[in-house]
Amino acid sequence: MNSKFTWTAVAIVVAVACFFWWPRSTAIETARGADAVPSHAATTERALADEAPTSREPASSATVATPDPRAAAPRVAKSVGGRAVDLAARPIAGLRVEVEPENLARWEGDVFVCGADAVGIKPKLREALKLQPAMADEILRAFCGQCRDCVFAREVLTGQPVPRPSTVTDDAGIFELAFDGPASEPRFLDDTLCFVATAKCDDDASTHFVLAPSVRLAGDVVDASGAPLADVQLELGVLPELLTPPAQPPNSIDLEPIPSIQTDALGRFEFARAPGIRGQLLTAERWEPDGSFLHAQRTLDGGAQLDLHLVVDVQAPQRLGSIRGIVVDEHDAPIADAWVEFGQDAASSDERGEFVITLTTTPDPQRALTGILNHERAGRIADVGLELQTQRDLVGVRLVLAAASAPIRCRLIDERGALTEGWLVDLADPTPSGTSDTSLEGAMRGVTKLGLPVGADGRFELGGLLERSYRVRCWRRDSLVAIESEPVRPGESELVLRVPADAVAPRIAGRVVSIHGEPLANVTVRGELDTFENGNVRNFITRITNTDAQGRFEFLELARKLRLSTNGDDLEWRTSEIAPGADLENLTLVAAREMRVQVELAPSDPADRLSIVAGDGSARAIRIQTPEVTSYGHPRVRRTDGLFPMIVVPEDAATLILWRGDTELRRLQLALRWRELNVVGP
Repeated sequence: MNSKFTWTAVAIVVAVACFFWWPRSTAIETARGADAVPSHAATTERALADEAPTSREPASSATVATPDPRAAAPRVAKSVGGRAVDLAARPIAGLRVEVEPENLARWEGDVFVCGADAVGIKPKLREALKLQPAMADEILRAFCGQCRDCVFAREVLTGQPVPRPSTVTDDAGIFELAFDGPASEPRFLDDTLCFVATAKCDDDASTHFVLAPSVRLAGDVVDASGAPLADVQLELGVLPELLTPPAQPPNSIDLEPIPSIQTDALGRFEFARAPGIRGQLLTAERWEPDGSFLHAQRTLDGGAQLDLHLVVDVQAPQRLGSIRGIVVDEHDAPIADAWVEFGQDAASSDERGEFVITLTTTPDPQRALTGILNHERAGRIADVGLELQTQRDLVGVRLVLAAASAPIRCRLIDERGALTEGWLVDLADPTPSGTSDTSLEGAMRGVTKLGLPVGADGRFELGGLLERSYRVRCWRRDSLVAIESEPVRPGESELVLRVPADAVAPRIAGRVVSIHGEPLANVTVRGELDTFENGNVRNFITRITNTDAQGRFEFLELARKLRLSTNGDDLEWRTSEIAPGADLENLTLVAAREMRVQVELAPSDPADRLSIVAGDGSARAIRIQTPEVTSYGHPRVRRTDGLFPMIVVPEDAATLILWRGDTELRRLQLALRWRELNVVGP
């Protein structure tokens, strides 16, 4: 009797288990697609072997992946911490902070995914997990250690929230949180504040978490007739400079992305919790089916605004012209399937050799029309860009594609006639093709990478050439030494290039100073060598160093003939060639510092424009800096909605002039500080 009862009980358990059993492969293929098998899926399947928990629910069963062999690694406690500060770098005390884990675990339909592992779970078992959270341990036991030991993965699996580690910032705004599980970020539990950026400062090793006041922004978007516009995307843009505290400017800032929103059917929008930062931009954009673009922008004052009214401008799609023609060979026979390019626009020739290119950008007068066929034929017309300056549409263009000329054969030796190694070679003056750093000759050779290695015997060959003269350039990446030939025609006798004995200087050093002679620290100094130029695209290789606290820099084993550049935060990019006969170990490079200025006027102030002059009274060009657009060379800057945009001016800017129209109102003397946001008021 007992034996029969035992076998009957076993049969019932097996039946219940089969009811809940859902093969893992079927679950994953159904929910994720058969080709989405995780990294641990190519392992044997197994069922949970432990006894079912005491519950009215049926016994649980699931198909899981074999454990990752790395699961035996010991758990390592982690921590996250730093200093919470406001927009003026003042510490925020008493702020509650908790851990916000990286979301490794998630549901994809009825498949639970954690890291690289997954398990299919039937809906009834998923409901059972909510009633018996301990069952989750059986499922997570088969996952890798990172997921198995993570309480947040258990939270996603069971739907039962677990407490996060939390703390409170001290009087200096400092906090530290220890936790187990995946990489995590701090979350600040104060609805009146918005986390906007992390910053690093030279005088403080801790990470600064910058928080701004939280404000509500709402309004509507309409067209010029006042009709509401739906599905317009709205974005908030914040410049790092708007977060720079005056007392201790950070050397790096990483902005926290602000999610974009869209207008509803009535054109309305709302940011329930937006950072309250004066000077940030609210942008509204929408592309239309006909290619036109709707755009509006508003500079915000940093407070709550519930009646924002944005009227979009419509930018109609521009038709910039076309090029119509035919592609032929040297015998005037049409060529089909040739690829014809003009800048970023291109087309293929049809069976009659005819092509039509519709221009989508303003024609560059220096741009040539080029064509190529199967790496076998190529050709160009040099003056097409110039003709498009006076004609909107070019017709009857005849592009001749010719077979490649004979190659140029060369040999590279040093001053003793010995073979050299480690050099690259290419044409110094190739034919530009398209808008990238490729050339027509490179396309003919089927090569997109610039620079071919010189052979072990110092010899090399350049093919895919047009019937014209070329200059050949050899260079080294380590020392930036370059050797260039005189013009040579394809097919001539072997060209020999010799490397001078003094091409490399043992040491090049000097100082970087401001226009006032002050040494500048943390300036990037680059040695630069051009390897390719295609219209407005220039390809160059570099060696990089940085100045020390006294503004000094040093390069070892670098080419004597070289271009040096200086740039960095709040520095204009400036380049200079090393002059012949210069003292290479005592160079002086003058860097152009840039000053950031925010002009703030009272709402009643009548000024609507500003300009900048130097100490000698000469005008200075102004750069306008916004989160989306940087524009250069402005003689005057307009005031919009009562606010001026942030501007960048040269360090010799001495006076700010305020205007109303063309009438000068008053002058403000400037005393600007580098790497700070200089706020200029009335």
